[in-house]
Amino acid sequence: NAAAQTGAVPNVAAIRQAQGGPTTVIAAAAMTVLILKASQAANFVPTWDTRTNSEGTGAQLVQSASNTLTFTFKPNAVLQPGDQVSISGLLGAQTADNAALPILGAQKDVFGATGGWTMATGLLVLTVATGQSVSTTDQVITVALLNPAKANSAGVTPSISATGSNPIPQQAFNTAVLKAPTTPTGGFFASPTVTQSSQVQGANNILTFTFKPSYSLADGDFVTISGLTGTQTASSANLAIDGAQKALFSSKG
Repeated sequence: NAAAQTGAVPNVAAIRQAQGGPTTVIAAAAMTVLILKASQAANFVPTWDTRTNSEGTGAQLVQSASNTLTFTFKPNAVLQPGDQVSISGLLGAQTADNAALPILGAQKDVFGATGGWTMATGLLVLTVATGQSVSTTDQVITVALLNPAKANSAGVTPSISATGSNPIPQQAFNTAVLKAPTTPTGGFFASPTVTQSSQVQGANNILTFTFKPSYSLADGDFVTISGLTGTQTASSANLAIDGAQKALFSSKG
């Protein structure tokens, strides 16, 4: 195609001519895709015409709290089903890996209302759903991620790229997020419990503690269990502990 044109929908037909038999005609049927549009100039470069972002306010800025991140982006070329939009650089978020992390926003259904999330690399991958496309208008999606456990004054500035029918190179958004500047207050342990293995005087008694804090605790934080009066176990700076989460406390308490 030497110049732009509106495109065409091809048809398919057939004529069967059997030797000594009748001629059979299969009527023309239109195919389903408009082709040969040649809407892009030879020197066309796919890019993002819009890429802005923001995060929540107030309680959403508390360390380890759920933070709603909003991303607005507009490609200058249509993205087709199966193409992927990657939002990278969301380092520090504590949300666990999830192949189907829920997303919201006006264009959530364009991506099947989920995205693939990898915590270690801070990467959110959105795949254009079957029957959908990313148009050359502003696309708005939101995703809830857990803030870092400690404040990061610089925050992180994510980037966006696309792969597939119209690959778009990585470009940065305009706002740093996940600063988590607010220290949590009013934290609590949800339904802490304790059990023991023996009530015999002088016997070895294994105590099992179960607790769930209302926000995440980071490296260097302390958990104190007090009120264990009456025990005959001698004082120790390195009392051995066991249990499913013993490694979180370096196996010593």
